[in-house]
Amino acid sequence: MKAIYTALITPFDQKGQIDFNGLENVIAKLIREGERGFVVCGTTAEAPTLGLSEKEQLLDFVIRKAKDCSIIMGISGNDTAEVLKQLKYFENKEVEALMIVVPYYNKPSQAGLFKHFDLLLSSTNKNIIIYNVPSRCGVEIKADTMLELLKKHQNLIGLKHASHNFEMVTQIKAAYPHFLILSGEDGTLKEGLDHGMDGVISVSSHMIYPKLEQFMKDYDYQMNLELQDDFIKNFAQYVFIEASPGPIKYMLSIEGYIENVLRLPMCPVSKETEKKLERLVNNL
Repeated sequence: MKAIYTALITPFDQKGQIDFNGLENVIAKLIREGERGFVVCGTTAEAPTLGLSEKEQLLDFVIRKAKDCSIIMGISGNDTAEVLKQLKYFENKEVEALMIVVPYYNKPSQAGLFKHFDLLLSSTNKNIIIYNVPSRCGVEIKADTMLELLKKHQNLIGLKHASHNFEMVTQIKAAYPHFLILSGEDGTLKEGLDHGMDGVISVSSHMIYPKLEQFMKDYDYQMNLELQDDFIKNFAQYVFIEASPGPIKYMLSIEGYIENVLRLPMCPVSKETEKKLERLVNNL
C-alpha cells in the first residue's frame, strides 16, 4: 500500500503549554485506526512557535507513544548555520529521517538551495527528506536541483512535495524510480499518485485515516476511485478553509481529543467556519 504519514498537530492547553494528554489521545486514536507513520514538528505542528527543547520533548514523547511506527522529524529555518545546529541536535534520535524544509522568506536562488542542502546532507549520515512547499516558502526547489543533489548524496532519501508541479515528480522518478516522493497536498492526492508519488504526508488523516487507507488500497488495485477522490478533495477543502492547523484542531476539539488552542500568530477559526466544520464532522 502507498504510504500514509500523519503530520501531527501540537495540542496546547488553555495556558498555551503543550498538552501531552491531548497528543496522546490523538496518537492513540490514529494507531487504533491503523496509522503507522507520523511526522513530528512539521508545519501542522506550528513548529515556528516551538522552542528547541519543546521540539525535543514532543519527539521523545511520540517515539515513546508510537512504538513500532515510522517517525519523521521536521526541521525548519532560513539560516543554514542554524538549520545545521538543529540537524546535529536531532540526528541521533530514533527516527526514520529528518525532514528539512526549503528555506523560506529569503527566496534563495537554485544555486543557493543546492549549496544549502549540499552542506546539510554532507554533514550527516542521517536519512534526509527535503520538504518543498512553495506556497509557504516563496520559492520552489526545481527538479534539476534535486537531481544534482541526488547524484551526490545517498542519504537524500525522499521529497515531500506540496506543489502542483507534477512534471517535477515525473522527471525525478524517470531518473530515480525508487526515490521516495510523498504528496504534501491532500486535495491533489490522486493526481500526485498518478504521476508516480509513493504516498502522502497528510493533515486530513487526523480525522479520516481509515478512508485514506481504503483509498490507497483501492488505488493499488486500480479500482474506480471517483467517489472516494471527490470525498477526499471535499474534505481537504474544509481542512484548509482557513490557515492550517486551525480547522483540523477545531474538528479534533469537537470530538473531544484536544482543546481548541493555537499559538499566535495562528489563532482558532472563525465562528462562521466553526459551523461549517461542525456540519462536516457530524456527517462523517
